[in-house]
Amino acid sequence: AEGRAFAERRQAFVESMVQGGAEAFFEIGNVPGAAGRMGAVATAARKTQDTILKMPRQLVYSLSSVPPAITAAAKAHGQGCDPQAALALGLLTERANPASRIAGWLDLLPK
Repeated sequence: AEGRAFAERRQAFVESMVQGGAEAFFEIGNVPGAAGRMGAVATAARKTQDTILKMPRQLVYSLSSVPPAITAAAKAHGQGCDPQAALALGLLTERANPASRIAGWLDLLPK
């Protein structure tokens, strides 16, 4: 039951990305030859260097998405905070926000 609920949340997330302007040339499913492992599976034959996912900027969470207060605090200490740490702090802030624009993605991450 838990696996099915997770699969449904994952599918809803991919659908929400596409509705938001992303182009996904894959489905989430069993990876062939990987003993029941799930992952991104191409929906058609692809060549090396073919695009499998296009994301519009507004759907991407990056350092520029981190709240200004966190960015300022990260820069305030000596040489500054590692960019990955600032991004992680931003993601923690998003996780605490039920109205986060990335709530669907965060819901798929381990707790």
